Amino acid sequence: MRMVADDYVAVGGNDGLIRSKEEMSKRWAKDFASPHPVNQCVRSPTTIEVGQAGEILRAAESGRWQCRGDTSSGTPAACGSYFAHWSKRSGEWRLVSDNYVTFEYHGPVC
Repeated sequence: MRMVADDYVAVGGNDGLIRSKEEMSKRWAKDFASPHPVNQCVRSPTTIEVGQAGEILRAAESGRWQCRGDTSSGTPAACGSYFAHWSKRSGEWRLVSDNYVTFEYHGPVC
């Protein structure tokens, strides 16, 4: 959670909304505690743009994501595109927001 900004926001691929670093931490803790974790996800960036707004460096990362559903077979559960907003304040990069779009479940796109 060190890389996540305090005012972090995420929009999930199924339109779920996470409104804080604390809420994301609880979500990840629940996912990782599951005896059958579903969310073994990989994010593959295709574009990263870096620029500056005032004194703050910002980065826009976009690409594809994929999560496996059945961890024993590696069958994809879902996949799609994502966009992430990063900012560098006080010398460290922090993740400000994530936005995921789900395109397919268990299909050829994944």
